[in-house]
Amino acid sequence: MLEGFLAFFLFLFYWRLKVYGGFMPAAQNGLKICSNPNCIHGGKPQPIDNFNKCARSKDGLNVYCKDCRKKYREENKDKIIEQKKTHYKKNFEKIQAYKKMWWDLNKEEKCKERRQKYEENKDTILAKQKEDYKQNKEKYQERSKKYRCQNKEKLSEHSKAWRKALALYDTYFDQISKYEECQRDPENLELIQVKCKYCGKFFNPSNGQLQARLNAINRSFQYQNRSHGECNLYCSKACKLSCPSYRKRTPNGKIKQNTSREVQPELRKMVLARDNWTCQKCGKSKEDFPELVLHCHHIDPVKSNPIESADIDNCVTFCKECHKWVHKNIPGCSLADLRKCINT
Repeated sequence: MLEGFLAFFLFLFYWRLKVYGGFMPAAQNGLKICSNPNCIHGGKPQPIDNFNKCARSKDGLNVYCKDCRKKYREENKDKIIEQKKTHYKKNFEKIQAYKKMWWDLNKEEKCKERRQKYEENKDTILAKQKEDYKQNKEKYQERSKKYRCQNKEKLSEHSKAWRKALALYDTYFDQISKYEECQRDPENLELIQVKCKYCGKFFNPSNGQLQARLNAINRSFQYQNRSHGECNLYCSKACKLSCPSYRKRTPNGKIKQNTSREVQPELRKMVLARDNWTCQKCGKSKEDFPELVLHCHHIDPVKSNPIESADIDNCVTFCKECHKWVHKNIPGCSLADLRKCINT
């Protein structure tokens, strides 16, 4: 009985000596002994700063000093790498789930830290990136080419989705506000709204629409002697096809002549906005029917009353079908009557 008790006591003594570096507490004079028998410091007490923190130990410090751990890592580098790889393969799903959970909890903080760090060291980071690209230009080009070939379908789907997505206010306001009238979307402040070229109504453009418009503007400045499309912004396909400036320029650079007289663009926009983009005969509106074509109709023909041709009170909003009906059935508005006014 006594021999068993002594054996257990000796085992406990040896275990505590090995794990906790002896019975000297870490708080004593801020010193601790490394439990490695082959320690560089020869078993002498060392400052606490030379030990890493460990939540599993009683005193909250690792049993081995930093120098011994560094020496062990250098000697067993390949072994440690293999152990990490095997552990990662076995617990891949678990590790990924933990990483995702951690990122969801700390996403805002880390993004702020990265932005702040980037803004503080922006010049140095960009200079390093340029130098690195110059030194390894061929390597980066081959890598990007290989990636594009391997992920061709994925990239095309991503670009299509991006072009169809609604444009953000912070991304495009500074670029497009010089050329188009725009504002924040009242329902979603992150999105941008621009005025339609034909009807003058604010709408949410896509990334593809704004990018095409900006490219057209840049081309017009770059190639002033050559003809290019303007890529104007329209709220619907109906407005695009109704606009007289759409596809007005031919491939030869010549301008098509209008087949009929068109209402002044600013007058049309003012009249449509006054009538809230709603046909005054049938009551259809742009909100209920996005593809609805609206026209600005002169109550008194321009030829019979040219003085009031630009008067907003002399105009009314009709949809395309109602406009045709008015010119057929209302006396004095038929095409024959208008021809008489023109001839006289």
